[in-house]
Amino acid sequence: MTKKALLAAAAMVALTACAGQELGKAQKTAADSTEFDNALAAGYLRLAQAEYAEGDYTDSDYFALQSMAAADPLKVVDLPEANVRNLPQADAIYVATARQELADVLEAGARVRAPKLAATAQVAYECWTQELEENNQPPHIAACRDQLDGLIPALRNATAVAEAAPAKKAKP
Repeated sequence: MTKKALLAAAAMVALTACAGQELGKAQKTAADSTEFDNALAAGYLRLAQAEYAEGDYTDSDYFALQSMAAADPLKVVDLPEANVRNLPQADAIYVATARQELADVLEAGARVRAPKLAATAQVAYECWTQELEENNQPPHIAACRDQLDGLIPALRNATAVAEAAPAKKAKP
């Protein structure tokens, strides 16, 4: 083995040793924010653990960092844009449409009116796009997509019901 090849191999080993370090920190982070953010932190932590178990340390770190950010009351974890991940061309329009539908319902008050459902939907979206980017586990892709597809109408209903409910009158 040449000296260059040996150095390259050593560098690769050193770089992979750094990956997967965020999960332990995320597991020790106590969520202390809104009900939505706390549920979001828990959902991202589950994704981080699942990706770590599969040996995908890069995505595990990403989701662990998202979990810690959501747990922090001073930070906001926005719904990522559809073009953040390298998605198959055939799925890009479907993802962009679903993302816009989710963003619309989140902005319509779902984070407050149905915080746990809203957090689950955001995590399902992130799960779906991450699995689509990998594009090697069709059952995982379908499960995340199907979960999101079911949650968007549920969130629409939750926000519509809250808007239709009459305001409570204060007692004299």
